Amino acid sequence: MTTNPQPAGRRKELWWLTIQHPGNISLPVNVVERGRWYHRQLRSARIKSHAVDTSILVFTAGVPFAVAAHAPSWVSALLGALAAVDTGLRQIFAWQKDWTSFAVASGQIEAEIVRFGYGIGEYQDASTAAGRLAERVEDITAAETGTWVQRVNEARRDENDR
Repeated sequence: MTTNPQPAGRRKELWWLTIQHPGNISLPVNVVERGRWYHRQLRSARIKSHAVDTSILVFTAGVPFAVAAHAPSWVSALLGALAAVDTGLRQIFAWQKDWTSFAVASGQIEAEIVRFGYGIGEYQDASTAAGRLAERVEDITAAETGTWVQRVNEARRDENDR
Protein backbone atom coordinates (compact mmCIF):
# COMPACT_ATOMS: atom_id res chain seq x y z
CA MET A 1 0.00 0.00 0.00
CA THR A 2 1.33 3.41 -0.88
CA THR A 3 0.37 6.76 0.55
CA ASN A 4 0.86 10.32 -0.52
CA PRO A 5 2.57 12.41 2.16
CA GLN A 6 0.37 15.07 3.72
CA PRO A 7 1.48 18.61 2.95
CA ALA A 8 3.18 20.34 5.87
CA GLY A 9 1.19 22.91 7.75
CA ARG A 10 -2.23 21.52 6.87
CA ARG A 11 -4.72 20.34 9.45
CA LYS A 12 -4.74 16.63 10.01
CA GLU A 13 -6.84 14.89 7.42
CA LEU A 14 -8.57 11.54 7.57
CA TRP A 15 -5.99 8.78 7.75
CA TRP A 16 -7.14 7.02 4.60
CA LEU A 17 -7.08 10.05 2.26
CA THR A 18 -3.45 9.44 1.30
CA ILE A 19 -3.88 5.77 0.38
CA GLN A 20 -3.09 4.80 -3.19
CA HIS A 21 -3.36 1.54 -5.09
CA PRO A 22 0.00 -0.24 -5.58
CA GLY A 23 -0.27 0.82 -9.24
CA ASN A 24 -0.06 4.49 -8.07
CA ILE A 25 -3.77 5.06 -8.60
CA SER A 26 -5.39 7.62 -6.32
CA LEU A 27 -8.76 7.19 -4.65
CA PRO A 28 -11.71 8.05 -6.89
CA VAL A 29 -13.40 11.38 -6.14
CA ASN A 30 -16.69 9.76 -5.11
CA VAL A 31 -14.86 7.59 -2.57
CA VAL A 32 -13.18 10.61 -0.99
CA GLU A 33 -16.41 12.62 -0.90
CA ARG A 34 -18.56 9.77 0.45
CA GLY A 35 -15.94 8.90 3.05
CA ARG A 36 -15.69 12.51 4.20
CA TRP A 37 -19.48 12.87 4.28
CA TYR A 38 -19.96 9.78 6.42
CA HIS A 39 -17.16 10.85 8.74
CA ARG A 40 -18.76 14.30 9.23
CA GLN A 41 -22.23 12.87 9.69
CA LEU A 42 -21.21 10.22 12.19
CA ARG A 43 -19.32 12.83 14.21
CA SER A 44 -22.30 15.20 14.14
CA ALA A 45 -24.79 12.47 15.09
CA ARG A 46 -22.50 11.27 17.92
CA ILE A 47 -22.22 14.79 19.34
CA LYS A 48 -25.99 15.35 19.13
CA SER A 49 -26.68 11.97 20.70
CA HIS A 50 -24.29 12.61 23.58
CA ALA A 51 -25.57 16.15 24.07
CA VAL A 52 -29.23 15.15 24.31
CA ASP A 53 -28.47 12.17 26.56
CA THR A 54 -26.34 14.34 28.84
CA SER A 55 -28.99 17.05 29.06
CA ILE A 56 -31.66 14.46 29.92
CA LEU A 57 -29.42 13.15 32.69
CA VAL A 58 -28.71 16.63 34.05
CA PHE A 59 -32.35 17.76 33.91
CA THR A 60 -33.72 14.59 35.53
CA ALA A 61 -31.04 14.66 38.23
CA GLY A 62 -31.88 18.31 38.81
CA VAL A 63 -35.49 17.58 39.76
CA PRO A 64 -34.79 15.86 43.12
CA PHE A 65 -31.98 18.34 43.76
CA ALA A 66 -34.36 21.28 43.25
CA VAL A 67 -36.89 19.68 45.60
CA ALA A 68 -34.24 18.97 48.25
CA ALA A 69 -32.91 22.53 47.93
CA HIS A 70 -36.44 23.89 48.46
CA ALA A 71 -36.35 25.70 45.14
CA PRO A 72 -39.63 27.17 43.92
CA SER A 73 -41.89 24.45 42.50
CA TRP A 74 -41.66 25.92 39.01
CA VAL A 75 -37.94 25.03 38.94
CA SER A 76 -38.65 21.32 39.40
CA ALA A 77 -41.47 21.51 36.88
CA LEU A 78 -39.23 23.25 34.34
CA LEU A 79 -36.44 20.70 34.77
CA GLY A 80 -38.91 17.84 34.31
CA ALA A 81 -40.42 19.50 31.25
CA LEU A 82 -37.00 20.07 29.69
CA ALA A 83 -36.10 16.41 30.29
CA ALA A 84 -39.37 15.37 28.62
CA VAL A 85 -38.69 17.62 25.63
CA ASP A 86 -35.17 16.21 25.24
CA THR A 87 -36.53 12.67 25.49
CA GLY A 88 -38.95 13.50 22.68
CA LEU A 89 -36.17 15.02 20.59
CA ARG A 90 -34.07 11.89 21.07
CA GLN A 91 -36.97 9.75 19.88
CA ILE A 92 -37.89 11.94 16.92
CA PHE A 93 -34.42 12.57 15.53
CA ALA A 94 -32.87 9.18 16.44
CA TRP A 95 -29.33 10.56 16.47
CA GLN A 96 -27.96 7.42 18.13
CA LYS A 97 -29.38 5.24 15.35
CA ASP A 98 -27.92 7.60 12.75
CA TRP A 99 -24.57 7.55 14.54
CA THR A 100 -24.54 3.74 14.47
CA SER A 101 -25.60 3.55 10.84
CA PHE A 102 -23.07 6.16 9.71
CA ALA A 103 -20.30 4.47 11.70
CA VAL A 104 -21.01 1.11 10.04
CA ALA A 105 -21.02 2.64 6.55
CA SER A 106 -17.87 4.65 7.29
CA GLY A 107 -16.12 1.52 8.55
CA GLN A 108 -17.14 -0.42 5.46
CA ILE A 109 -15.85 2.34 3.19
CA GLU A 110 -12.55 2.46 5.06
CA ALA A 111 -12.18 -1.32 4.81
CA GLU A 112 -12.68 -1.15 1.05
CA ILE A 113 -10.10 1.64 0.81
CA VAL A 114 -7.57 -0.51 2.68
CA ARG A 115 -8.21 -3.45 0.34
CA PHE A 116 -7.76 -1.07 -2.61
CA GLY A 117 -4.53 0.25 -1.08
CA TYR A 118 -3.08 -3.22 -0.82
CA GLY A 119 -4.43 -4.30 -4.20
CA ILE A 120 -6.10 -7.39 -2.80
CA GLY A 121 -9.21 -9.27 -3.84
CA GLU A 122 -11.18 -7.52 -6.53
CA TYR A 123 -8.67 -4.66 -6.49
CA GLN A 124 -5.69 -6.62 -7.84
CA ASP A 125 -6.06 -5.46 -11.42
CA ALA A 126 -4.88 -1.85 -11.55
CA SER A 127 -6.92 -1.13 -14.68
CA THR A 128 -10.23 -1.83 -12.91
CA ALA A 129 -9.41 -1.19 -9.24
CA ALA A 130 -10.57 2.44 -9.04
CA GLY A 131 -13.83 1.69 -10.85
CA ARG A 132 -14.52 -1.29 -8.61
CA LEU A 133 -13.83 0.78 -5.50
CA ALA A 134 -16.09 3.57 -6.71
CA GLU A 135 -18.86 1.07 -7.42
CA ARG A 136 -18.44 -0.69 -4.07
CA VAL A 137 -18.62 2.59 -2.15
CA GLU A 138 -21.79 3.56 -4.01
CA ASP A 139 -23.26 0.15 -3.09
CA ILE A 140 -22.43 0.78 0.58
CA THR A 141 -23.99 4.23 0.36
CA ALA A 142 -27.15 2.90 -1.30
CA ALA A 143 -27.51 0.17 1.34
CA GLU A 144 -27.09 2.64 4.22
CA THR A 145 -29.53 5.08 2.63
CA GLY A 146 -32.03 2.25 2.14
CA THR A 147 -31.75 1.36 5.81
CA TRP A 148 -32.33 5.00 6.76
CA VAL A 149 -35.40 5.24 4.51
CA GLN A 150 -36.74 2.03 6.04
CA ARG A 151 -36.33 3.47 9.57
CA VAL A 152 -38.13 6.66 8.55
CA ASN A 153 -40.99 4.72 6.97
CA GLU A 154 -41.33 2.48 10.04
CA ALA A 155 -41.44 5.54 12.29
CA ARG A 156 -44.18 7.05 10.12
CA ARG A 157 -46.16 3.79 10.17
CA ASP A 158 -45.85 3.64 13.95
CA GLU A 159 -47.01 7.26 14.16
CA ASN A 160 -50.00 6.59 11.90
CA ASP A 161 -50.99 3.49 13.92
CA ARG A 162 -51.50 5.59 17.05
